[in-house]
Amino acid sequence: MSDDGLNSSETVKIAGDAVKNVYITSTAGDVTKTEKGQTFAERYKDKFNKDIESFSGYGYDAAAVLLEGIMDAINSNDGKLPTRQQVVQSVRAIKDYEGVATKVSFDQKGDNEFGKVFIFKFDKVSYPGTQVAEMNQ
Repeated sequence: MSDDGLNSSETVKIAGDAVKNVYITSTAGDVTKTEKGQTFAERYKDKFNKDIESFSGYGYDAAAVLLEGIMDAINSNDGKLPTRQQVVQSVRAIKDYEGVATKVSFDQKGDNEFGKVFIFKFDKVSYPGTQVAEMNQ
């Protein structure tokens, strides 16, 4: 059993047959379960000539949320360069952002209100593992 540090195709390459019956938890779910996620995965493979990994879609969403926050901060600052604090406030004010991997809204602590934890099991020597559970944080 391990955390999301093993949620990678490298785990299967390194472990080989020993990966069978291994369970991992991860904050990254299978983005290909949605149409939007499937499209992202296809475009990613076309662009980079490799399959997405566990955090590919989440990294894309994080960058998009940050860019939206920066643009909101610039717009709120009359088109001028915002301060770091203005960007932080704009990013944290984002609500119900629909990403390719997850929906994003921040709570008072800065955590995503829609964050989840997933449990995967490797039944065979292939990546990704099979999702066996999903929990809201």
